[in-house]
This record gives sequence, structure tokens and C-alpha cells, in this order.
Amino acid sequence: YFHSAQRPGYSGTALFSKRAPDAVRFFGVPAFDCEGRMLAARFGELTVVSAYFPNAQEGGKRLAYKLDFCAAFRAFCDEERTAGQHVILCGDYNIAHKEIDLAHPQENEGNPGFLPQERAWMDTFTEAGYADSFRAFCTEGQQYTWWSYRARARA
Repeated sequence: YFHSAQRPGYSGTALFSKRAPDAVRFFGVPAFDCEGRMLAARFGELTVVSAYFPNAQEGGKRLAYKLDFCAAFRAFCDEERTAGQHVILCGDYNIAHKEIDLAHPQENEGNPGFLPQERAWMDTFTEAGYADSFRAFCTEGQQYTWWSYRARARA
């Protein structure tokens, strides 16, 4: 199952499953669906979500768009939980939530992905009961789920 952006090669989400889901849906918000930002599949009482959060871009050019996406995403997840669904969220949030999530947090202050507004949203998201499963198991520093290809961080 996939949800591609209208612009070829730009963004999109996918889910692969051996079992056919009961239902598959997109956001239903044209501003986000045109970029293929979210795909959700229901399997009984379980909803699996693949999301690709927008990048705020240099100077926060798309920060308002990203925060709108974050609000809509939170509302979607809350609606699923209110309906009795267990929710698993997968994808690229384009947010380093805590200093432990970056090798050089001080050097990244003010950079997209580590902006105060993005991190504050993650605070409210986790305070609402959504968990970072990676950090639940990997509590030490120097363990990450993303490395900059621009900085050749894994080269």
C-alpha cells in the first residue's frame, strides 16, 4: 500500500503487510494528501500509520505548514485512540526531540528538525501518551535512527 506525492520523486509513504488490512486511508486533508504525507491501515483494533512529516526547511520557510501537519496528525491519532484503536506510528518525523537525539545538539540550535516549536510539539505529543519506542530501549547517547547524508555522517 502506498501514497505518493503528486510531484514525482518528492515524498510519499508506504506500508507492507503479509495480511490484508481491514481498511486503508489517507489523511483526507488535500494540503497533506497531495504530498503523500500519511497512510493508515487498520487491522482489527490496531491502526498502523506510516507518516512522513514535512521538513521545516532553512529559515523555517515551511514551519507553519509543518506545525499544521503536526496538529492534524495529532488529531488523527487521538481520533483513532478515542475509537478504541491501538495505534503504532512509523515514519520520519523530521524532528530531533531531545539533545540525546543529536551528536552535536548545540551546533543544531535553530536548525530545521531541532527548532523549539518542533520540539515543543513533540513534548505535547509524548505527554499525551505517545511513546518513542526507540528511546524506550536505547536510553544512552550516540545511538540514532537518522544520520545526515549531507554531512556524510555514516560514511
